[in-house]
Amino acid sequence: MLRKIALSSLLLSMLVAGLPATAGEVVNQVILRVNDRITTLYDYLERRAGLREELLRNPQLSPEDRDRMFAELPKRVMRDIFQELLLQSRADQLELFVTEQEIDEEIQSMMERNKITTKEELNEALQSFGMDMPKFRKQFEVEIRLQKVVGQEVRSQISVEEDELRRVYRANIADFAVAEKRDARELIILEDSALSAEEQRELAAATVGRLRAGESLETIAAELSAAETSSGVVNLGWVTDTDIDPALKDPLWQLKAGEVSEPIEGRGGLHILQLVGIQEATELPFNEVKNRIRYREQNRLFAEKFENYLRELAEEAYIVDHVPPDAAGYRDAVAAPKRDPFTILGEDVDGSLVPQPPTEDS
Repeated sequence: MLRKIALSSLLLSMLVAGLPATAGEVVNQVILRVNDRITTLYDYLERRAGLREELLRNPQLSPEDRDRMFAELPKRVMRDIFQELLLQSRADQLELFVTEQEIDEEIQSMMERNKITTKEELNEALQSFGMDMPKFRKQFEVEIRLQKVVGQEVRSQISVEEDELRRVYRANIADFAVAEKRDARELIILEDSALSAEEQRELAAATVGRLRAGESLETIAAELSAAETSSGVVNLGWVTDTDIDPALKDPLWQLKAGEVSEPIEGRGGLHILQLVGIQEATELPFNEVKNRIRYREQNRLFAEKFENYLRELAEEAYIVDHVPPDAAGYRDAVAAPKRDPFTILGEDVDGSLVPQPPTEDS
């Protein structure tokens, strides 16, 4: 993932940590060692500054969410570095490496996902995030390597048999229920027409009478629209009881197919509903949801196995840490959501290097 590391953010991070920006021998001190892999204070500050910059740029975060994520950031960053070192060290032991061709293929795939058609466009995107191509390729190399480790030692152990899928289906049948749907349309006697409130009620009642006598909604709607008292036929389509305006829900659910409601006071005026048809509530058959269940179960198993796998790696590793005070307790930090490790524009603000669980297509 690309990280735009602004100098001002990096300096701010150093000040927060109580370190002078010029103290190179200090910021380059080793703060974490996992077997033969190390990270320095500079590495930590750089990554923390980059993720802080992403949080500041993200317009979807509320001030409260941003403050909460700022508070969690030091431990999250240190935890991610720790997990990355565990996996990198394991890749060393397994002699798993990444070829230039693999990097090229993943970069091409990333470009296609992000609709980047030329290397020039990619370079422009990299420059806007303060990154050059060598550093970008190195980032890909690291993350592909992590995927290889997890694929070989975690994902390959995940298997869900059909009997288990059926058991989950039976135990969670409510999750696969399809709510009753009703196909409806309406005509609205407009409250902002030239008619008085009393005249609007009288017109609505007369309209209901005409509809129940067999006149078509379209004919009446055309007549009233010409008089600027309605906006024509409004097709609501197939709706559930949670899709429709609460003021209209009960009257609509009391109708039988083909029936017309009494006038209902609602947004914009008096609503007259006509029920076209009903789809009864049902449950999706197993074969239609089998892949969805498999995907969910694979994700659940992946999360469990991956957490246990990291714990086992940590128990067997030689670990020495001297982390900054704000990152103390990083190994117990709240778990990060899984994400695509090849996101180019930094849409995820967590920055976790945790590899992906199985996808729905896998």
